[in-house]
Amino acid sequence: MLRKGLIVCVISMIMCPIAPSQEVKTSKGPPETVKEALLRHGISSDEQSLLLALGNSDPEVRGLAAIQLGVEKGKDALPALLAALGAEKEPNAKVSMAAEVARLGDETGIIDLRMICDDKTTPAYIRLQAARRLQYLKDDYCYETVEGLAATAPDPDSRIGALYLLTNVESMSKRDTRKVRGLVVRALGDSDVRVRVAASNQIVLIGKKSDLPFLERAAGAEKDTDARSSMERDLETLRQKWGP
Repeated sequence: MLRKGLIVCVISMIMCPIAPSQEVKTSKGPPETVKEALLRHGISSDEQSLLLALGNSDPEVRGLAAIQLGVEKGKDALPALLAALGAEKEPNAKVSMAAEVARLGDETGIIDLRMICDDKTTPAYIRLQAARRLQYLKDDYCYETVEGLAATAPDPDSRIGALYLLTNVESMSKRDTRKVRGLVVRALGDSDVRVRVAASNQIVLIGKKSDLPFLERAAGAEKDTDARSSMERDLETLRQKWGP
């Protein structure tokens, strides 16, 4: 049975960038800021502490420190961030560092994020993180990679993340919307119930009248009670939007 709120949790982990607002999703309670997350690890946000934290043994701390240093020092942080980025091997931390370097205007960050996105040996969820950070910077270089991952990513969470990246309104305005809708429609038949529900949710947002039969069939064939109820609600919304 589909667990309520699971899709939201997935989107929070995969989709949401760490932006200047500096919020980090936690499993319980409201999001904490990057500064608060560092304090949880015993790291203060003065310059010296952040510089030292770039070499911390914990990759999460290294990534958080890079973000906070960029916020605190702006472009003055670039020499230290570029050095840390060049030495970083752990994928999550590398994405965080590259994204902060890119946000501060250095092309090296963009190049590294694109390389991560292109690297088929990198786990799908990491490639999607890189794609999301680039999308946040108005760079759709990874869009075709995301199209592929929507269907082929080995884990359901990544397939869900790819669907949400694909249907970003700004990105879709530059693309063949029929192709994107086709990918979302195909996801209605995914082997994982969470992906099917995510696809249904997205069809409501981007679907056309011609997509109604696909959602009708998916809802009729759905075995999971909660998922079927969700699809039926989406179907009614789409009918109201486009007529019977």
